Amino acid sequence: MSIETRKSVDETEREAEQAADDAPVPRHEQPSGLKAKDTALNYVFAISEESTARELTLQEFISLLWRSKWIILVVLLLTVALTAYQLKKATPKYTASMVIAPLEDETGRSGAGGVNALGQIIGIQIQSGAAATKYEKFKEMMGSVATAEALIQQGDWLKKVYKGAWDEERQEWIKPQGLSSRVRFALSEFFGQEAWAPPSAVNLAGYLRGSLLLAAAEEAPDIVKVSFDHPDPELAGSLLSDVYQVTDDILRRDKAVSTSANIEYLNDKISNVSVASYRLVLLELLAQQETTQMLIQTDAPFAAKVLDPVHVSSLPTSPKITLWLAVGVIAGLLLGLSVALVIHMGRT
Repeated sequence: MSIETRKSVDETEREAEQAADDAPVPRHEQPSGLKAKDTALNYVFAISEESTARELTLQEFISLLWRSKWIILVVLLLTVALTAYQLKKATPKYTASMVIAPLEDETGRSGAGGVNALGQIIGIQIQSGAAATKYEKFKEMMGSVATAEALIQQGDWLKKVYKGAWDEERQEWIKPQGLSSRVRFALSEFFGQEAWAPPSAVNLAGYLRGSLLLAAAEEAPDIVKVSFDHPDPELAGSLLSDVYQVTDDILRRDKAVSTSANIEYLNDKISNVSVASYRLVLLELLAQQETTQMLIQTDAPFAAKVLDPVHVSSLPTSPKITLWLAVGVIAGLLLGLSVALVIHMGRT
């Protein structure tokens, strides 16, 4: 075959391959979404290249800050002014605090394990060495409804805590009259729910749980600092003192009732027991219960002792003006910088 003939054949084959490549692909053979995927990838690459091109260098960033200094300054001043206004409106609060700890066990005896086991068998709970249990109950009871009810009966604390909602002249609770209250009442009535109820022991208990702060010492977890914040320093100290005393009295009364029932039960058992060893154990149980009853009747603390009595701060402890102003300055700078960046991006 001549050279010219071979070139002609090669050109014919190349033209056939080119025609095959340019021919449309049948619908059933064309990969689905291929074109859309290529388009999306091209878009992403274009955006990435554009974003990379728009990245600010340090020099450009500093230049942007300098050009936007008045925007940042205005936003900063507005933020600090708003923070100062909120601090001006805030009501100063004083902190009343005290430190408590569990009582040492004064009723435990050597060999009490066997006595406790027998007490459980015959249906009596002997709690020698239960100071920690009483202490845990004490901390839980400080914000209980029972404590709130006792506070109301003892010092009428419901009216003191919710003083703004009590009409002393009419001797009745004042129903809230604000716009938000009226909207809430209207919605409640529309859905057939009770719109409002005067404060009760349940509300006072919730207030105590939300207001009393118990902080355990790091080195001695049983030692707890109890604190309470209120705008009225005298009320803060009086309420914290009454909460401690009332809670201790409640646990004391509960223990006195159970101890009296145990003593009555043991006396009845002893009168009907003739076995000497069994009778001896019952007498030991009775002696423990009578000792507990004697200790309950004293004026000493029952469930928790006071290491540091109630004292109230001489100056307001909240709001912390310096801290909140510093937060306002930082927030203003960040907000001003964000505004400047948004404006810059909008322009470019």
